[in-house]
Amino acid sequence: MFVTRTVAVVVVAVVSVAIVVTGLIVGLTTRSCEELQETTTLVPSTQPPTATASKPSSSATIVTTMDKTTPEPTTPVPTARPELLLPGNIVPTYYSLYLWPDLTDFKTSGWVDITVTCTNPTSSFIVHSTRSKCEVIQSKTSIRSVGSENALKITAQKYIEEKEFFEITLDKALNKDGEYVVHLEFEGNVEEDLAGLYLSSYTDADQTVKYLVTTQMQPTNARRAFPCFDEPKYKAVFNVTLVRAQHMLSLSNMDIVSESEPIAPDVQELVYCTAIANGNEEEWNFAWEQFNSSNVASEETKLLRSMACTNEMWILEMFLKRTLLMDGIKRTQGDSVISYVANNVVGNVLAWNFLRENWSTLYGRYKHSFSAMDRMVKSCTDRFNTQWEQDQVRAWARPELIHQAEYALNTTAAIMEAFEDYFNLSYPLKKTELIAIPDFSAGAMENWGLVTYREERMLYEEGVSTSADKKSIARVIGHELTHMWFGNLVTCEWWDHLWLNEGFASYFQYVGADFVEPEWMLLDQFVVDNNPLAFASDALATSHPVVADVLTNSEIQGIFDRISYQKGGALSQMMQAMLHEDVWLAGLMEHLKRLPYKTANTDQLWESIQSAVDAKGVSSRLDGMTVKEVMDTWTLQSGYPLLNVSIDYASGDVTVSQSHFLLDPTGIQPPDSDYGYKWEVPFFYTTASEGTFETPNVEWLHPDRDVEMTISENNWLIGNAGVKGFYRVMYDDKNWENIINQLKDSHTKINTRNRAQLFEDAFTLAKALLMNQTHALELTEYLNDESDYLPWHTALTQLSYLDLMLSRSSSYGLFKAYMVLQIDKLYNEIGWQIYSDEEQMKTFSTGGAVYRGM
Repeated sequence: MFVTRTVAVVVVAVVSVAIVVTGLIVGLTTRSCEELQETTTLVPSTQPPTATASKPSSSATIVTTMDKTTPEPTTPVPTARPELLLPGNIVPTYYSLYLWPDLTDFKTSGWVDITVTCTNPTSSFIVHSTRSKCEVIQSKTSIRSVGSENALKITAQKYIEEKEFFEITLDKALNKDGEYVVHLEFEGNVEEDLAGLYLSSYTDADQTVKYLVTTQMQPTNARRAFPCFDEPKYKAVFNVTLVRAQHMLSLSNMDIVSESEPIAPDVQELVYCTAIANGNEEEWNFAWEQFNSSNVASEETKLLRSMACTNEMWILEMFLKRTLLMDGIKRTQGDSVISYVANNVVGNVLAWNFLRENWSTLYGRYKHSFSAMDRMVKSCTDRFNTQWEQDQVRAWARPELIHQAEYALNTTAAIMEAFEDYFNLSYPLKKTELIAIPDFSAGAMENWGLVTYREERMLYEEGVSTSADKKSIARVIGHELTHMWFGNLVTCEWWDHLWLNEGFASYFQYVGADFVEPEWMLLDQFVVDNNPLAFASDALATSHPVVADVLTNSEIQGIFDRISYQKGGALSQMMQAMLHEDVWLAGLMEHLKRLPYKTANTDQLWESIQSAVDAKGVSSRLDGMTVKEVMDTWTLQSGYPLLNVSIDYASGDVTVSQSHFLLDPTGIQPPDSDYGYKWEVPFFYTTASEGTFETPNVEWLHPDRDVEMTISENNWLIGNAGVKGFYRVMYDDKNWENIINQLKDSHTKINTRNRAQLFEDAFTLAKALLMNQTHALELTEYLNDESDYLPWHTALTQLSYLDLMLSRSSSYGLFKAYMVLQIDKLYNEIGWQIYSDEEQMKTFSTGGAVYRGM
C-alpha cells in the first residue's frame, strides 16, 4: 500500500449548498508529477460572493488561510409531508465536518457539528444516516445550545434503518427558534460502490494501482458519507476538514483555506503561526519585537515564517516593504520572507506583484545567488499560471490522459463566459474545476466549483476521438454548467420538481455548446436528439407528469428519467417560443434573482415568469391566460397531444383538434387526469405561400375549444412550424400529398427542422396505426436529394424499425436496394473524407446514412 500514516489536515470552505445536489467533493491522489495533473485557463474576472470558513483550531499549523463571506443560509418553513421525509422540526444552518478516509485500511471516520434552528418545540429529532456506510458512534453523540458548553441530556438514540433515519431523543423539548449544535461521530468503510464517499482507482503506466476517494451525493447518498439532513431544501454553509496523507492532493467545491499537521514537529512555530493567523496587528507586532530581540538564527526563521501567516493584506504588504528596505530584515533573509508570504493564499498574488514591481532592485541584490532567485520566483508562480488567481478554470485527470482535457477546459471557460452574459448573472464562486473520474456511475455531476465527469464525457484526443465524442463532451459540459445557476444557485425544493434543474439543463446544454461550436447547428440538433426521447417515453400509459409525487429512494431514482430531462427541455423550448426569448429570459432571470441560494418549486417559477409577462405587457402572447394556467396542463399530467389538422380545400376552412396520443391506444390506459388529457396548446403553423418557419403564426387550441380558421390557398399547411411545440401533428390525406410533392419538387422550402419532424410524426403515427404507412414511406422518396443531417438522422432512426421488421422477410432485399438508391447521391457527394469542425454535419450525415444503407 503506497499511502503512509503521515497525514495532513486540510480545511476547505464550501458555500451554502444542498448537500444532496452538489455535495462535498474530495479527490485523493499523490502530489507527485506522475499523479493527478492540472491545466489552467481563465474566465473573465467577476465579483462573486464567496464562502465562509471557521478559523482552524489552535492545534492546527496554518499554512494558508482566506477570509471569506457568505450569503445567509436558507431556513425552510416546514410543511406537512409524508413520514419518509424529515419532520422539519429542526433545520440546519451550518456544518463543521471532519472527515478522514483512511486508505491504509479503506475505513472512514469523522465527526460533524451541525448548527440547527428549532422551528417547532420537540424533544426528538432525526437526521439521515446509512448505517452500513457511516454508523453513528452513539456514545459520542451530544447536543448543546449555541454559546453553551453544557450538554443537554439524551435519553435515547436509535436507527430506523428502513428509512435511513437516526433519531435522538432528549429529556426536554428544544425551544422554538433556539439554536443548537448537534455533535455526531461516525465510522464506516470506503467502498467501490460509486455512491456517497467511495473508492476509485486506476493503473498507471508502471502497472501500479493508484487510489482516489471521490463522491456522488445526488440524490440520496450524502447520508452514506456522514450524518446529515439529506433533502434538497435543507441548504446550509459547510466548513470541511479533510484528513489525508501528506503526499496526496485534495480538491473540493471551494479553495483550500488552510493546511496543517496534527502533530507539528515544532510546537513553538505552530503556536506563533496560529496566534498570528487568528489574531490581528497586536499579535504580529509582538512577533516582530521578538524577532528584533532574538540573536538565534533558528528562532528568527520561525518568527519570520510565522509573521507570514497573517490574514491581513496590509500587514503582509508592510512586511514585504521592510524586506525591500532591509528594515530589520537582513539581506540573506529577504528572499525567504518573499517566499513565506507567497506561500500564504492571501499573500500569493501580493508577493508576485511585489516581485514584478521591484525586480530590478531584487535582481541587483540576489543576482549572485541563483537559489535565492529561483526560490522567490517559484514560490510565487507554483500556485498559479495567470495573474487572475481566483477566476480560474482547472482540469484534472490521470497523468497519461491529462493532454486530452484541453478541449473540455477551453470549452468550460468559453461556456462559463457565455452563460454569464446570457443569464446576465455572474457565476457566484471564485473557481470552477473539472475532473475526470476513472469510476463514475453518471455521465457527470454538477458539484458547485468542482464538476466530476466520467472520463469519456470529458477527455478528447484529436485524431482518435470521433466527432460524436466531441459533440457529446460539449453538450455534457453545457449541461453541467447550466446547473451552476439552475440547480446550485437555485435548487428544486424536493425531487418532484427535479425538472427545474434537469429540464433547463437539457435545453441550455445546447445553447451553451452552440456558443462554442456555432457551426454544428446544435440548436437544430436539439429537436432530433432531445425531443424524440421525450416523445417516446411520454407516449406510454406508464408515463408520469413532469411534476410527479416521489417519496421513496427508488421513486427518487426513477424520476431521473426522460420526462424530467428531455420533456423538461422540450417544454423549456416551447415556453421560449410562445413567450418570445426576451420575456422568457426576463422571467428566468427574475426567478434566479428572487431565490439565490434558496430552493424553489414549479409554482414559484411560474410566478417569476408571470411577473415578466406583466411587466412587458404581453399577456396576449398567452391568449390572455396566465403562465400557470397554460403550463399546469403540461406539467401536472402525463402525455402530450396529437393535433389533427383537417382542411376543407374548397373553402379554405381549417379545423385543428386535439387528443391524447398513446403509442398503443388500445392497451393499458393511463390513470385519470384532472385536466382530462387536454392541453393549452400554442399551435405554431405556416403555409406554402408564407414559409415562415422561424416566425410562425400562432393560434391557441384550448381544452374546450378547437382552432377554427381560414387559409387563402389550396396547398400545404404545416403545424408545429419550427418544431417549437411538444406535440405531434396528423394531416388529412390531401395535405400529406401536398407536403410530399413539395419535398420532391423543392424540399428546402420546408425548413430542415420540420423535414426531420415530418419523418418523426409520420412513422410514429403509422406505428400506432393512426395513419397509412404509405404516406410515411412516400416521404422518403425525396431523400436522394437530401444532404442535411437532421432529416437523414430522423429518417434513418425511424426506418431502423422497418429494417428490423423486414430483416427476415423476402422483401428485405428490395428494401436494402431502395435504401442504397436513396443514399447513393449523398455518398458520392460527401464520401468518406474527414471534415473540419465547420463541416461536421457532413460527417454525421454520411456516417449515419451510409451505415444504414449499405
